Amino acid sequence: MMNDISKDRQWFGRSIRKLAIILACLLSSYSVLAQDRADSLIVYFRQGYSIYEPNFQGNQQRMDDFIKRIKEIQQDSTLKIIKVTYTGAASPEGDHANNSRLARKRASVMSNYLHQHISFADNAVETVARNEDYIELENMVEASNMPYRNEVLEILRTIPTERMVNGVLHNPCKIALINLHGGQAWQYMLENFYPALRRFKLMVVVGVERPSYDEPKPTPVPAPVVEEVVSAPAQPTTPVAESAVAPQPTPEPEPVVAKPAAAPSWSPQMLVKSNVVGWGMAISNLAIEVELAKHFSFNLPVYYSGVDYFKQTTKFRTFGIYPEFRYWFKERDGWFIGAHGGLAYFNVAVGGDWRYQDTGGTTPALGGGLNVGYRMSLSKKHPRWKVEFTLGAGAYDVNYEKFVNEKDGPKAQGSVHKTAIALDNVGVSFSYSIDLKKRNK
Repeated sequence: MMNDISKDRQWFGRSIRKLAIILACLLSSYSVLAQDRADSLIVYFRQGYSIYEPNFQGNQQRMDDFIKRIKEIQQDSTLKIIKVTYTGAASPEGDHANNSRLARKRASVMSNYLHQHISFADNAVETVARNEDYIELENMVEASNMPYRNEVLEILRTIPTERMVNGVLHNPCKIALINLHGGQAWQYMLENFYPALRRFKLMVVVGVERPSYDEPKPTPVPAPVVEEVVSAPAQPTTPVAESAVAPQPTPEPEPVVAKPAAAPSWSPQMLVKSNVVGWGMAISNLAIEVELAKHFSFNLPVYYSGVDYFKQTTKFRTFGIYPEFRYWFKERDGWFIGAHGGLAYFNVAVGGDWRYQDTGGTTPALGGGLNVGYRMSLSKKHPRWKVEFTLGAGAYDVNYEKFVNEKDGPKAQGSVHKTAIALDNVGVSFSYSIDLKKRNK
């Protein structure tokens, strides 16, 4: 019974807030149509970064267009900039303290950059750090067809983002999103929505300069058409005074709300991995794979073994490297094909009469071949841990000598030269992925 009452209260509260927001939007829209216009600039940032990167997600093109529009407005004597709002924002992953710092830093960096190119009256400027932008996230989810959409919206609308427990600040909303269906919804938003939340937004409100009552009224000149508007959901804001003989309060308008377009989510990763098949043969190994582009990566495994298998007449001593370029059919994980080279020194005996070694111990087998494989995350909750299955074959130019398989056994045959075709890559590798950029958002 109490739960039903609580739910009814929550529903009533949400309904009242929505009604207030709708009313504010209507009033703002009327004001914009009647006398004021809004212009905006969006600047996107890499994961965890507050450095302005002109070539990232078209930042410089938007910046140049915006500065040009503002300068045209400032040169028009019939127009006046009456409100400027700098907003730094971060996406929800990462801890609250770091996200708050990052949002403030983004706002500060872009404010300093813009002041080098355009100037605004100090009394018109306001700086806001939105931190973890759940308002915009809810707007994105509502406009999408993402998995578990309704459940995500229910969490965003009913569970608080801040709660003090024993003097420690917690975020029940974030915890609920992370745990929803084993993290599947969280992972989807991480890849598709969060890149667009790592941003700085500049909102400019432009009003018509009113003449004194003794002067004839000039024909109002419309403000330049807003070429790009990417906005957060409309919110009621504090009215700002318009510069005129008879000041009138004007609520800050919001631009037309459009479906936000998420910035591309790809950023390079590096994987550190090891092949358990190699370890099963007492061959230590380590590999580094670096993503070069959305569908291409470079893989460099190194293998080494300097031990006998329990007795001197059984061994597979080797040192080898196998650099490989891979093409991924998806952006990351799934099926891939690769072309690899190979260099391997060897000293091999399998318990029979003979031991085989590269000629003089200084003539490695050289060659290369093709690979095919598949990689996937070990779990939805821990997507950075992955398992990879690989099978490859190649052709090698081999020079070897044959020895009697005993301690200090004599050479039984001089150098032999041949071309060998064989499987050279059989792997079950476990890896951990690391972002090549800072991990805070």
